Amino acid sequence: MSFWGDEPQRRRENRAIIKRKVWARDKGICQLCLQKVDSQDWTLAHNKARVKGGNLTVANTFVAHYSCNSSQGTSSLRQTRRATGFIAAEDKTRKALRGMSVVQLRTLAVRKGVKVRGTVVEDLISTYRTAPSKVKYVNALSKKATLRDIAAVKALKVEKPKKRRRRQKGLLDW
Repeated sequence: MSFWGDEPQRRRENRAIIKRKVWARDKGICQLCLQKVDSQDWTLAHNKARVKGGNLTVANTFVAHYSCNSSQGTSSLRQTRRATGFIAAEDKTRKALRGMSVVQLRTLAVRKGVKVRGTVVEDLISTYRTAPSKVKYVNALSKKATLRDIAAVKALKVEKPKKRRRRQKGLLDW
């Protein structure tokens, strides 16, 4: 809310409309146990619990059995799946990406068109950039790459790029 109270009021979407949209998106499958749900006997489960600040939106809800939803508690969908031993495709992709070298990850990022940026470090005297870390590559590629893409890049003989030597500047060099 703004200081003057001139912010427009947002209309909340009707619960029935949200329920229909979520049912259509999830195709009647419980996202926790991945079993078919009866069209009359299901509930909206929250990815981020309402007690933790989650809202009733299409993006934050999913289809679940009543028993699955009650066993979820305030955990997120990912936390609940991991606790029950369900391994998602994204988890397998992340594991495969962690097993690759940074050079292979860079090659895969170029192939998939993913831009990964390094960090800017500011010292007392100078400012310079560092290369992206392996974790940044894994996080960016886990959403785009498939296991087939990873296998194709691992099969390639990727050469390491030659290191460029930087001339160190001293205090008296301007």
